[in-house]
Amino acid sequence: MAQSPNPTSNDNWGLSDVILQGFIGPSDAGDIKWGIGPQISLPTASEDYLEAAGMGGGLSGVVVTKIGNWGLTGVAGHLWGQNGDFSTSLFRPFVSYNVESIPGFSISTSPQITYDWKAESGNGWTIPIGGGFTQAVPFSSTKAMLVGLSAYKFAQQAEFGPEWQVNLTLAFMFAEDR
Repeated sequence: MAQSPNPTSNDNWGLSDVILQGFIGPSDAGDIKWGIGPQISLPTASEDYLEAAGMGGGLSGVVVTKIGNWGLTGVAGHLWGQNGDFSTSLFRPFVSYNVESIPGFSISTSPQITYDWKAESGNGWTIPIGGGFTQAVPFSSTKAMLVGLSAYKFAQQAEFGPEWQVNLTLAFMFAEDR
């Protein structure tokens, strides 16, 4: 779901394009897990002004580790447009701190930093700065929902890019009963 200024009317809401990523890596990687795999951009925008990349594909990688209460992840990748109409790199660091005194609660930042290789000079970088929190809400010993809220101010963005980004996260988690 996205909200974006519409040049012909007031701000509007709708669906944006979807980027799917898949990773495969060794199962015995030790304390530092990693994976590589494909990513695909699908043109799912409900309105033209919410359209992002469109149809395309590329490669991505991920590295994950945990040090004490800290969770550290990095995701990087590149997407090429189906017709050569876009070429975008992305890096997304995830840093979270699990608060021991509040079970399931964490404070985190996960800005999606991008560079558009086809943008005009000075318009290629998108760099958000901010963070938020998440809370795991258990339903049973093997099922939970993750609820999160975060906000980011763009330190650098395209000429007509947004100044702020607010994310609401709802994720369902299913574990094996062991």
